[in-house]
Amino acid sequence: MERIDELVETLKSVVGVKEEKRPNVIAIIITVILVLVAVAAAAYAVYRFVTPKYDGEDDFDFEDDDFDDFFEDEEDEPVVITPAKPEEE
Repeated sequence: MERIDELVETLKSVVGVKEEKRPNVIAIIITVILVLVAVAAAAYAVYRFVTPKYDGEDDFDFEDDDFDDFFEDEEDEPVVITPAKPEEE
């Protein structure tokens, strides 16, 4: 039986018949995941390059004193609303 197997293998190598290899499913899945990670990393790099950079909290430091300047002229008296009187005919 070994002789027949050796003869078959020899004939396959001479004729050029190769066994079909099925692609490894795990390798394909890992490749797809790596491609997605690479695309996401490139998109993040472009996002970081395009967005403006802030040097700290100086841009967002709002003082309440500037806002209060607009209302200093007003009096602190409460506003009283009286109902309108009906017109007499």
